[in-house]
Amino acid sequence: MDVILLQRIEKLGQMGEMVKVKPGFARNYLLPQRKAIRATEENRARFEKQRAQLEANNLARRQEAEKISGKVDGLKVVIIRQAGEAGILYGSISAAHSSRRPGGYHSMLAESAAGRASSAR
Repeated sequence: MDVILLQRIEKLGQMGEMVKVKPGFARNYLLPQRKAIRATEENRARFEKQRAQLEANNLARRQEAEKISGKVDGLKVVIIRQAGEAGILYGSISAAHSSRRPGGYHSMLAESAAGRASSAR
């Protein structure tokens, strides 16, 4: 089945490329998640009209991700957990451990970013 990718799919192609995929992959993953559309003449024409808007949306999402990565970059998190005599943890550390802190994970990000900003002055 031929589809037009609406966004970059790793190991498949870039946005706007027409690729051939197995029908099940298209039906069960690409089409329901709106990552691709069927490659008909009508859809090709519609995609070309919407291409600029899709590229702008992808750029905005990328900039937002880079902004968030800037907040996380250099973040140091210390989580105290019980360990055995050999230093092996009794369980795994998950996102739930960071969310138990008042304010949760996002509060830690904001505090860390504020701390870096005030120390830079």
